[in-house]
Formats: sequence, structure tokens, C-alpha cells
Amino acid sequence: MGTAAAPALTAAQELAAARAVRVSVLTAACAKAITGGFNSSALGTPHTYGSTPTDQGNLRSAVLTGGNFQEWCAHGAGPWEFVTHTAAQMIQVHADMATMIAAARTRLADLKAGA
Repeated sequence: MGTAAAPALTAAQELAAARAVRVSVLTAACAKAITGGFNSSALGTPHTYGSTPTDQGNLRSAVLTGGNFQEWCAHGAGPWEFVTHTAAQMIQVHADMATMIAAARTRLADLKAGA
């Protein structure tokens, strides 16, 4: 005896399934963007900073503790260096990170609404 064919999906079910896949792809791309690093000019010129969950936690801790703080960053295509930042510079780096995260999340929300 043969196996029964699966019932055909309705157009609405197909659309919902396609939307779910698209939202999943968009969500993964947003997470990658958030953890892929960001730029800040807190040191006077643009530097790249990491934004993995560990990096984000370290930046929050640096802002909360105040004072000078060592943070990994890279100037242009140069190597990553452990650079001393003042409290004001760390606040700016953190603010730039928060702006990048908010922009990525807003973009995701906009894309999800159109998915």
C-alpha cells in the first residue's frame, strides 16, 4: 500500500510559512550585525570595537565603574590594541554601541513589518 500524499497547503498557509522563514533570516542577520562590531570616534578618530555579548558586558561595566579603562579597539585596518580610555571616552563608546544596537533593532522591526 502506498503512502498518502500530504494535504496541499492553502495560499495563506504557504504565505505564513514563507513569512516565518523570512523573519527567521532577518532575525539572524540582526543578531549578526549587533555582534559584528561597531565604530566610535571617542578617541578622536574612528576606531572599531567588538560587540559580542562579552564585549557589551565589559563596556557596561567600564561605564559603571568610571575612571580610566583598557579596551580592545582597532584604528582603521590596523591591528587590535588594548588602549586606555578615559571615563568620558568609555561613555561615548558605550553610547555609540547603544546607538548601533538600537538602529539594528529598529531596522529589524521595519523589515519584519514588511516581511
